[in-house]
This record gives sequence, C-alpha cells and structure tokens, in this order.
Amino acid sequence: MRVEDTWARLEERLRVGAPALHAALLPPADVQIPGLPPELAAWWRVFGGVDRAALGDESPLLPPYWHPLPAQAPADGRVAIAVDCYEQDELLFVDLGDGRVFCDEMPWWDGVGEMLERVLRVFESSRDPVYRLFRYSDGHIRWE
Repeated sequence: MRVEDTWARLEERLRVGAPALHAALLPPADVQIPGLPPELAAWWRVFGGVDRAALGDESPLLPPYWHPLPAQAPADGRVAIAVDCYEQDELLFVDLGDGRVFCDEMPWWDGVGEMLERVLRVFESSRDPVYRLFRYSDGHIRWE
C-alpha cells in the first residue's frame, strides 16, 4: 500500500478513535529535502508532525512512546522523525541509505511504510504480536 493511502486511512482512524491526538496533528509543510527515502518523503508530503506542546507526554502516535517530528534536514546519513514523548532525549531516525527506522543503532521497522501499516493494523484490528493500544474517553491513546 502507498504511504499516502496508509496515512489517509490512519488519519481517519485517529479522527474517530483518538480525537485528542488527531487535533494535535500538524498540517504538512511544503518541504523539499533532497535525498530522502521515498517513503519518508511521501509521508512528510501529507503529514507535518504533531503539536508536542498540546500533547505533552500523552498519545504517542508511534508505539510505544514516539511523537513524530516535523520535517527536518538530514544529518550524518540519517534523519530524525520522532522523539520520545516521556524523556524527550531519545530520537527515532530513518537511515538515508536503506530507509530503515531505528533508535540507538537498533532497527525498529524496515521503513516508514511498514511502521505506518503496523500502527494502522492495530487501530483497525487491535491485533499485533508486540503492541497493545489503549484508547481513553478523553480522546488520548497509550501503547503497551
């Protein structure tokens, strides 16, 4: 599935199932950053990150605790795409060479597309071998 299509479906699930998180989504910015992996470039064309000030440490979009960042220029062969919503000192990166998503040199997903599809799958079916999603009446979510 194309990243843009996955994101559109996921954004609709957020609108309905996590309205506080959905309200904190930022609009995409018109960013032209050469050399990005195609999946990351596609995501940033339709998504602008989250308003971390509005969310605090609640509702990490990406399991288990990641708030996506706005588009950023790459450095050192990688680009930061998310920050730890609790500690705010750990970053999730995309490798510019192969598109893998990793933290502390450990791969988390094979690419942005796989990452988004996994989040969408949990929202749609609540089935995942690793993560459980909790939705709260105030419109926030939590991963376990």
